[in-house]
Amino acid sequence: KEAMRNGELGMLPKVPCHNDYMPANWVWGRLKGDQEPKLWLIDFEYGAIGDRFFDLANFSINSALQEKHDEEMLDCYFGAGKWGPEHMARVKLYKVVSDLRESLWSYVQWGVSTTCSQEFYEEYGVKCFDRFTAAAATPQFEAALAGVSDGCTATSGK
Repeated sequence: KEAMRNGELGMLPKVPCHNDYMPANWVWGRLKGDQEPKLWLIDFEYGAIGDRFFDLANFSINSALQEKHDEEMLDCYFGAGKWGPEHMARVKLYKVVSDLRESLWSYVQWGVSTTCSQEFYEEYGVKCFDRFTAAAATPQFEAALAGVSDGCTATSGK
């Protein structure tokens, strides 16, 4: 927690990020002339330059991935054997941050959006906030903070 307050989490190069890996933002289909369907990522409304690990964690938490799946995700992203414990620590940490962001986003939407009911945003916000508070109180979260504050040199990869 002290490392977070002091900004000592080791800054990494920023990369283009989607920042909204919700299942509804993935489409499976063909473009005219394509033989095989493809998986398309859509809705770049929140796209920005950011930390690749937030994007990976956002994908993981919104896909309900477990740690073994996070390992496979890191293998696919960086290459098998080309990532270490500090990479996983960042994913774990940002999964918690992603839930906090989703919770706060839903409360804003509750007040301004006309696309879904207020009940939807309230339920989603409570779900994400509860998951955030539960995860932030675990020894695994403390370990992830320690793993990241020790310094991550994860600059390779996509």
